[in-house]
Amino acid sequence: MNKYLSKGDYAAFISLMHLSYLLVKGASNKERSSFLLLVGIYIASIFLQGFAIGLFYFGVQHYIDATSSGYITRILSYIPFDFTKVEQLVISLAPAILFLVLSSKVLSVSRVGLSRLVLRLRESLLEKYKNSTQIVSCESDETFYKSMDGTFGAMRALFLNAFVFAQALVSLAVLTYFEPILAFFNVFFLICFMFVLTKVKQKKTGGSDKKESQKDAMEAAAEAAAEMEGVGISSKSFERLERMRIYGRNATNIVLFSSVLVGVVASLDFLTSLDKLTLSLFLLRYISNVYTPIAVISASCVPFKANLITLINIENYLRVLGLTERKYENAKMGLLFISKSFQDRALFTDPNTISQAEDKYKEILGVENVRVETAKFSKDYPREIKKIKYFVRHHLRSSDEVYFLV
Repeated sequence: MNKYLSKGDYAAFISLMHLSYLLVKGASNKERSSFLLLVGIYIASIFLQGFAIGLFYFGVQHYIDATSSGYITRILSYIPFDFTKVEQLVISLAPAILFLVLSSKVLSVSRVGLSRLVLRLRESLLEKYKNSTQIVSCESDETFYKSMDGTFGAMRALFLNAFVFAQALVSLAVLTYFEPILAFFNVFFLICFMFVLTKVKQKKTGGSDKKESQKDAMEAAAEAAAEMEGVGISSKSFERLERMRIYGRNATNIVLFSSVLVGVVASLDFLTSLDKLTLSLFLLRYISNVYTPIAVISASCVPFKANLITLINIENYLRVLGLTERKYENAKMGLLFISKSFQDRALFTDPNTISQAEDKYKEILGVENVRVETAKFSKDYPREIKKIKYFVRHHLRSSDEVYFLV
């Protein structure tokens, strides 16, 4: 699925979630425990919001029919004042508002914790790569590691919006219980939205199809990194994100309108009473909130797409190599996986300079020979695990050592 949903310039959302999963899975026990605790706080906040929505539902139900919610009538009987129907509605909704405020406070604790967790994951990964003999970069070239800042900026945005996605998932489950047809329609619309997202391409300036220069790529990365950190927005990055923000908002409005239209055409029950309509519209609103974050986060990954794919590939290869028991002899052959950010990549792809590049890196890596396994390590989308396992089992010898040139 990731192969098909990460092809477009703005469709790296699935790959970003994939990388987040890999990093959390490979984190220390302390970091995983912290992640689970913060997720637990998220769930508690969702339950508080769900309880608040339930109170809101019963408050509206009491407003329509005073005999339908007896507990509200009993509570009001203890207050020695006469209230109008509207005043009774306001009083019955007060606890719901209180729980919503409380859930937002609980949520803020989790958001701060998740933001710090992303920073710790970043520091751990940087330390791991810089201490690894298998991760090689050109001397004084920090392109790969600078791009990683933007990648983790997008990951932080993903974690901070995790509540929106969790909220939508719970709302979808509740809507499935009340209106399964409407829930199925919303799932279908989300799939269509993601498919259309893969077809969105970054605009070319002046009709030119030439690749950005290294300098332009770094400027774009710096712009997006600054934007994710909240320290400024350039016109280029602002245009990119604003276009996708509008795209997400339009999708939200379309799915809300279409859901009501489906309800009318199919004569669904939620249109038969005000209380059911109120609850369904609440749930639909929570479900539709996911479109704008998906679009914006995908757009924020555009300058770092190659870095994102490289990270996923490296993590998957290292995991498979670690799971495979291999007895290393003195490494004689270096198998090179070269990413787009590698400064000497052009030396390996040019037939006139490839021998010069091989001699240079035989000396650097301390091997008798080198072979370029692929110079398209971050071309389109992350490699499938089954292909990585097949390569390790059938094409990797005990005298071979894998190197990632980043």
